[in-house]
Amino acid sequence: MIVCIFVDTSEQFEEKIKAWFSERSIQAQYVKSDANVDRLTELLFEFARNDTKLVLVLGGVDVENKAFSSIAVKRIIDGRIYALETYICEYIAENSPECMLTSPTVGIRNRTLIVSLPDHEVSLKVLDVIMKALKRGG
Repeated sequence: MIVCIFVDTSEQFEEKIKAWFSERSIQAQYVKSDANVDRLTELLFEFARNDTKLVLVLGGVDVENKAFSSIAVKRIIDGRIYALETYICEYIAENSPECMLTSPTVGIRNRTLIVSLPDHEVSLKVLDVIMKALKRGG
């Protein structure tokens, strides 16, 4: 299972994410949340279980607004996946400088990959890399 948690994102962005998954015939569950660290942590805990392969937290990574999503991800994960996190940060820096003040975070809890990404179209491009990594198993 794949879960997308939208944190104070626009309807337009949410529709683009849903279309991305639909075009690839990938089933996902969609949940909306406000930018509350405790609520996000609870949601992540709920969804980070053995049958969930991926939890995407979309939005809430803007460091000027305290990066609620990144904080919640760091609270719940067993360990960070620095290779993918570094790749995402470098990709964003090279392709979307307007997102330089975001804090994407990647980690694992049990067998669930958890990734926080900005509320920006650059996240759509990063999804391909994430899905390929999941298919290959590491």
